[in-house]
Amino acid sequence: MKTISTLLIVLLATGFAFSQSFQLVGYGTPGVTDTMVCGNAGDLLTAVAVVKNVSGSTKSSILCRRQIISMVTGNYNKFCWGTQCGSPTTDVSATSVNLAPNATSNTFVGYLGDVSMSLINDTVRYIVFDSTNVNDSLSWVVVYCFSTGVNEVIPTAKNTLVNAFPDPSDNASLINYTLAKDAKTAKINIMNMIGNKVAEYQIDTKDSKFNIPTKNLNAGIYFYSLEVDGRVTSTKKLMVNH
Repeated sequence: MKTISTLLIVLLATGFAFSQSFQLVGYGTPGVTDTMVCGNAGDLLTAVAVVKNVSGSTKSSILCRRQIISMVTGNYNKFCWGTQCGSPTTDVSATSVNLAPNATSNTFVGYLGDVSMSLINDTVRYIVFDSTNVNDSLSWVVVYCFSTGVNEVIPTAKNTLVNAFPDPSDNASLINYTLAKDAKTAKINIMNMIGNKVAEYQIDTKDSKFNIPTKNLNAGIYFYSLEVDGRVTSTKKLMVNH
């Protein structure tokens, strides 16, 4: 299997556990915090995160727990925390992390192996918590997504999607896109924070702009994808704030 090491991690606002002591401060690749972890069918995807102790006291026993929200039968997920990596059946880390005030840990790594080749998203929540006070926790969700590969859409042409503006959005946000000359169909898919599609819009293959209506969407974080001839070529984040 090919390994994708680029971090594309999803940090959710809804369902996010606001911790007294912990904060996510980095994701391995500076500035890359706005999309999902995506790769080709059969890939082993990798997500990393950096956790900081923002409290004024040392946390001497921080554990990590995994919650599988959805996963295709046959695929597997495992994660590392502290000095050990668990097996696909491990839900709570075997080792803990000690963090002094303002110290960080970059020991978290989440892996998702696509064995099923189903091209269906897998979604996993990870929680770090103080084992002496389980209510003092921080959680984030990673959506692992798969495709047959952008090169299979149009081998020699580019399909591009530009960040929406304004972001955050109230009633609508404008996006710019470019499509290959031989693109037959194109649409914009809108997904919620766990990867479920909430809307889709057919777009003109001869145009280059589209207004995403957001008036009827609940406030929160969404993802919009450019799909060309049945293949998703790009995914970006959009925040809705009414």
